[in-house]
Amino acid sequence: MINKGKHSILGINVHAVDYAYAVDRITEAAESRRAYAVSALAVHGVMTGVLDPTHARRLNGLDLVVPDGQPVRWALNWLYGKGWMIESMAPI
Repeated sequence: MINKGKHSILGINVHAVDYAYAVDRITEAAESRRAYAVSALAVHGVMTGVLDPTHARRLNGLDLVVPDGQPVRWALNWLYGKGWMIESMAPI
């Protein structure tokens, strides 16, 4: 499992995690009957948050925000050197 933390892309926090980590956190919350807010954000979702401060607060209040699409992963790689492959979300 990979968890390289939460990182800001234009003020929107996106978690640098792999599928195994995300599934494990979601399953753990479900098994303990605990609320756990998750979203997968593509560029449109990030930009919606950038342009709307209220929506940005909503997004940044979620428990887990994962990248949905290569451009968001490129941003994490470029800004923070996270080094992912799109197919497996494994480090390269």
